[in-house]
Amino acid sequence: EDGLKKDESKAQLKAGVNEFIDALKATLQAGTIDGGASLDMGPDALTFVAGGFVADPAKIESGLKKIVEAAKTEKPADIEKAGIKWSAETHKDVTFHTASAPIEGDGDDEENARKLFGDKVDMVVGIGAKAVYFAVGRDALATVKKVIDDSAAAPAKATVPMEMTVALGQIMNAAQGFADEDDKPQIEMIANMLANEAEGRDHVRMSAQPIENGVRMRIEAEEG
Repeated sequence: EDGLKKDESKAQLKAGVNEFIDALKATLQAGTIDGGASLDMGPDALTFVAGGFVADPAKIESGLKKIVEAAKTEKPADIEKAGIKWSAETHKDVTFHTASAPIEGDGDDEENARKLFGDKVDMVVGIGAKAVYFAVGRDALATVKKVIDDSAAAPAKATVPMEMTVALGQIMNAAQGFADEDDKPQIEMIANMLANEAEGRDHVRMSAQPIENGVRMRIEAEEG
């Protein structure tokens, strides 16, 4: 709140956050928690996508619009650069709002960001009948559409309460592009070993299963 100078923008921001809180309350009252996320990255690309059940997605949409209005009240030029498009596209029952913010500056952080995102950071928020989706990075819109289609292709699929999978080869491959010169040879050696010898067995998985009066957690590291 200290970063905002105008009372109007403070009121808009507060109203937007209240919409998010209302959506969270409605979702908790519905008694269902269901969501997932995926991060796909390499030395020159990053795409993150997430989505989940929300009991009242309209609250998320209206909250976003209020927060954008707050930002526009404070810094209209920045919002203009962000290239926000409301209802830019639809897919099935999901309406997508998009933004494409330019990466400005010549520092190391900006150069690293350009490696991953290009000259602009593409962002997508999808509002469905009972779901909200978010994606950022290269091919963000196409990626979130594929996630929606893949999920629809396997309805009512049995899943554990919580599961997470990490591919170490992908992490090491991405790390090569950002490592210091001193660390680069070691990271490159590990990345090559995982690529050539692990034969795809480079995953660490964590899952949870319900048991009587508790939860059983399992961590599995593949042979590679």
